[in-house]
Amino acid sequence: MTIERYDEGVFDSGVGGLSVVRELLRSDPSQSILYLADQFHVPYGGRPLEEIRQFATGISRFLSANSCDAIVMACNVSSATALSIVQKKFPEIPVVGMIDGVSAKVANSGFQKIGVLATQGTVLSEAYPKIITAFKPTLDIYQVACPAFVPLVESGVLEGREVERIIAEYLHPLARKRCEAIILGCTHYPFLLPAIEKVARNLFSSPPVIFNPAESVRAQLSLLRDPAAVRHNEGRHLFLTTGDPSVLEHQLSLFLGKGDWKVGSAEWSGENLRRLAEIAAQPRA
Repeated sequence: MTIERYDEGVFDSGVGGLSVVRELLRSDPSQSILYLADQFHVPYGGRPLEEIRQFATGISRFLSANSCDAIVMACNVSSATALSIVQKKFPEIPVVGMIDGVSAKVANSGFQKIGVLATQGTVLSEAYPKIITAFKPTLDIYQVACPAFVPLVESGVLEGREVERIIAEYLHPLARKRCEAIILGCTHYPFLLPAIEKVARNLFSSPPVIFNPAESVRAQLSLLRDPAAVRHNEGRHLFLTTGDPSVLEHQLSLFLGKGDWKVGSAEWSGENLRRLAEIAAQPRA
């Protein structure tokens, strides 16, 4: 089955990548996006890195085959472990990850002590310390794995006393190190930003500056895109999941708000994905 051409193909293990979609559409609502949520395998963070590379390669192959002009790896652990592999496998299409752009931005920010909140897989990859210190070797990088964050966001639980307790547990080590800046090293985490900022105000003597990598991804894509290029499927989007499309439809209303979203499903066949039927979601307030 073929689909219409899209400006960007964006993927994540779940709905975290919607924080990237939100940023892209905020800057340019006319672009079109094909989104793939691999919710059959969510979360990626605790999985073997080789398995994550296989998932990222298979999804990128699917997005390339389905006429996307660029691929956004809206998943930090995929970016940490598979970006260079996918770029080599699909040299005909730009592939942008989450880590390089924000690492350069933070390295040049003037801050000395940098905290990174990320999944276990991203922490184990050491991607953020390696890339940031490649730009500026004298910086101090402190990482904290946050395994409870992705399940909270996937469940739509973004605030409340228990959420703040969990956030405080993860922020305490960074507060003790007196971090001046914190990178949200997973695309799910920006949806917890109001709660993170609230807790940080109580824990830090001077609240840290929080960096959302999605802003750097938007800037990278702006440099890649020809401003005179004709838009494909203008302003229309297709959101596919390897899980339950009715769940994704609800999550879209929660994380992106009102929209005439087109939702469908895909399934794994070995190391490849195939697209199944889609439904037209109803606009939601």
